[in-house]
Amino acid sequence: MKKSEEIKARITAQGGSYFANDNISAYVSDGELAELSVEVEGNVKALLQSLVIDVDNDHNTQDTARRVAKMFLREVFEGRYVPCPKVTDFPNAKKVDEIYVVGPITVRSACSHHLAPIMGKAWVGVIPGERVIGLSKFNRVATGSCRDHKSKKRQSSSLPTNSKSGCSLWRLVWWSKPRTSADAGAASKTKAK
Repeated sequence: MKKSEEIKARITAQGGSYFANDNISAYVSDGELAELSVEVEGNVKALLQSLVIDVDNDHNTQDTARRVAKMFLREVFEGRYVPCPKVTDFPNAKKVDEIYVVGPITVRSACSHHLAPIMGKAWVGVIPGERVIGLSKFNRVATGSCRDHKSKKRQSSSLPTNSKSGCSLWRLVWWSKPRTSADAGAASKTKAK
């Protein structure tokens, strides 16, 4: 049985799903990613051959299947196979009650419809509650939530709400040019669901 089939069977047996934006790290055992990489490499090689590309004699493509498999599993879709980043919160001792924004944060992903790269800058704003998260965590949360494949529309609302810490993480805002924190506040009027 193929490694991907074993993983899918495990996910299904435990009532999980393996949709494009699902993090499946809880279902992938140590060492299985290497085995999955070998399977993906074979499929990429078959794809290149179906495109009538000589992967045996052309020095440009002899190792392409291995590189592409590694890129998909360890970079582009990494967020699918590694646990979500941990976020530590602490008391809001200064009773901060207005939005604070961090950005630009460089984020990248891939479109789930065409596997085309999505790259951009994100600004993340938080309105603190009784507890807050540190500014250094914004980058980890933004990049971690983007390292899988989804549509750009879905990407812009993919940041989780951290209700445990009492913070409201607002939607991820994509801009092609840097903006002010006032612009981020205005653009983030609607909470992500």
